[in-house]
Amino acid sequence: MPLPGVVVAAARGGGAAEEAAGDSGFEDGIREVLQNLTSVLKTLEETTDAPLRAVLGWLTRRDVGFSSKSDASVQCMPQEIPEEVSLMQLVCAEPTNPGIIQLLDWYHGPREIVIVMELMESSVDLSQFVKMQRSPLSETQVRNIFRQIVKAVQHCHSRGVFHRDIKPKNILIQISTEQIKLIDFGSGTLLHNQEYIRFCGTWLYAPPECVARKSYAAVPTTVWSLGVTLYMILCGHLPFKTSDEIIKYRFNITRDLSEECEDLIRQCLSFSPKWRPTLEDILVHQWLC
Repeated sequence: MPLPGVVVAAARGGGAAEEAAGDSGFEDGIREVLQNLTSVLKTLEETTDAPLRAVLGWLTRRDVGFSSKSDASVQCMPQEIPEEVSLMQLVCAEPTNPGIIQLLDWYHGPREIVIVMELMESSVDLSQFVKMQRSPLSETQVRNIFRQIVKAVQHCHSRGVFHRDIKPKNILIQISTEQIKLIDFGSGTLLHNQEYIRFCGTWLYAPPECVARKSYAAVPTTVWSLGVTLYMILCGHLPFKTSDEIIKYRFNITRDLSEECEDLIRQCLSFSPKWRPTLEDILVHQWLC
């Protein structure tokens, strides 16, 4: 299958001391790495019908570059595979899922990791897509988008990957086709049945148990994030504005929705993780069938 293009995203490690030293050395390092990529990029250009475009993102502790992260620092020793790369290798192995951004290659630079990914042509993140619309998205439109998201997340779990940061900004959507791709595995980890202690992700998409600094399980946490995402793309804003509202469980559905749609949102946003549906339950819910 011809590749629509290539994205090159660079993530660097190091802390405040390195940041204080300035970005010039980092940029020089990136140039060196990209020079080493020339032959690879030329090969990719020869094997694709679409124009090849390389987008370089500097992912620091600030929200800069290709994807937005609260903490995108990379901790790895030379020649070790960074966790974000290893997770992408798992989810991108054959057979692939069309709802996952594909990893093409990755490289160690002097002080950074360069990740080469496919480029989704004419796409924006899902939050931008919602803002671009002159009127709220229809339930039919959202149903198609949300089903793709759930299937992409289900694929991640089937490969033993817990994304941990499901939100509209981490979902690309092609404007013409409304095909989605899940991106940014920087907060992810391996999926297991035990509860997790340390939270990574975006707080306003986190369930009460995470906000209360308690242990949390992968599937209920993911389902809550999906519920917040579904609410946001339907209503145009988040159900909770602060962590305190999440803890006190204060939210209202501010749009007139079908009974089935509202039921799915409320199930996903159940206060107790035991009450939330599984991914399989969501896919057979009456609103998605």
